[in-house]
Amino acid sequence: LSVYPEVAKYTALALSTRLGVDVLYADLEVYWVKDPFMPLSRFGSSDSAVDLDIFVAQEFYSHQVRPGVLLVRATQRSVLVMAGLASWLLRFPFSVERPAIRYLLEPDRPAVVPSVSLLRADQFPERGGPPRLGMLDAENGFVSTDGWHGDMENIICFEIQPMLHYAEKEMMLA
Repeated sequence: LSVYPEVAKYTALALSTRLGVDVLYADLEVYWVKDPFMPLSRFGSSDSAVDLDIFVAQEFYSHQVRPGVLLVRATQRSVLVMAGLASWLLRFPFSVERPAIRYLLEPDRPAVVPSVSLLRADQFPERGGPPRLGMLDAENGFVSTDGWHGDMENIICFEIQPMLHYAEKEMMLA
């Protein structure tokens, strides 16, 4: 298997944010139930969200970041994180995206740190420090097959996790 799709993903995110464009990224396994822009517009206007760089959903049970849906704001820290991850994946082609992005976004969480040589360029004070992370509502808004609870009317997107067997994925979408 190749990491080049992931390299392209994080390179495009780095380039877009460097050009000053906030980006909403969704994997192909994400199905939009509602228009996401109205609920996400509050992240650009609230005082608490102004200082945040990246918004991401979490897995339902483990509460680790789930990189299938990302709202990446155009900040220096976001550019460095996305470009750093793209170059790291290119240098280490047998690496895995999920532990790497989890480590970049949440370096202080236990049991998340993979072997990530040369991955922490954003830690240097002159580069703005680590990214500031905001969470999307994974319990009732940005849900996945990992689990969710709440009202069907509040679901914004539904992500089919890669751990499901192909036949189960087909039954869900039928």
